[in-house]
Amino acid sequence: MRLPTRLLLLLPSLVACTSVSTHRLLPATSPGPLRVGRVMAALDTDSIPADRLSAARDYGTSTVLHGAVLERLVEDRLFDANSPATLKLTVTGFRLRSMAVVTWAGSVSGRDHLFVNAALLDGKGQTVWNEAVNASSMRGSVIFGSESGRLENLARTTAGRVARDLRQR
Repeated sequence: MRLPTRLLLLLPSLVACTSVSTHRLLPATSPGPLRVGRVMAALDTDSIPADRLSAARDYGTSTVLHGAVLERLVEDRLFDANSPATLKLTVTGFRLRSMAVVTWAGSVSGRDHLFVNAALLDGKGQTVWNEAVNASSMRGSVIFGSESGRLENLARTTAGRVARDLRQR
């Protein structure tokens, strides 16, 4: 295969984007941003299919998500260790394509997905804000050299949306 043909085949992987969508499940009960004092992240073992659940555990999905969200909250000044509020993140869906699939099938192999339910609990344990966040990406091996790089991209995208929506609540 000639070089120009190879480059054309790689083009979809180079321009593929990451998208994120949210669905507010419970509207805010108080105006303005609420500082978060603690972040918890876990996998929903009932929602994620067994074959994907083992991969989610192997990649440390909840740990990567926790770190990305905590980093973003600190960066956006939404974290205060003295606050009684807790941000509870639950991974309800997960798909991360293998490097072999991404390399050989490229954009035809589908998308990586991270579905997260984010709930903000006040100091009494009452949910004051709740939303579902879906981050997905077609980016492949040319842009991210590993599965962990693609997972970190999904986690950072999710973290950005959660932080933005917390500021606007």
